[in-house]
Amino acid sequence: MRSIIVHILTLLLAAAAAVSCSKADIAIEDMAGNPRVRSILITGAVMDAQSGQALEDITIHFRAYPQEHPDADPIIIDEVHTTSNGTYTIQAYGEIYEPLLCVLTTQDNKEIYESKTNQVIISWSGTSFDKSSGTFVINDCSFQLSKKSE
Repeated sequence: MRSIIVHILTLLLAAAAAVSCSKADIAIEDMAGNPRVRSILITGAVMDAQSGQALEDITIHFRAYPQEHPDADPIIIDEVHTTSNGTYTIQAYGEIYEPLLCVLTTQDNKEIYESKTNQVIISWSGTSFDKSSGTFVINDCSFQLSKKSE
């Protein structure tokens, strides 16, 4: 009796794993075989506008909106901090929206530097989009920050 219960539980677990995997396969590709969940990879650096010195521990706030509804709630939100050499990397994932308005805003928690905003339009096409992986890549979204007036 005990071995029957163990076999039944094993079969139930295997069935649950198979169902969850099949749902994931459906969710990540559309009818044409293109990825439904797409990735955005943005890298850049934050530097002092006067000296060119790399700025460490600057917060980069990332928000993405469908371009036709920029006043709506963001569909992707992320936040990263610059490294000791002033660089940052954002890797964000989201459903397909055509196109996306991505807004990156700096924040200096030490309140020495002014905030600055960059906007990027992502159209899921062109040379910056890797269709095989579903990733839109931007390698040079950098900021030059000025010190606040005293």
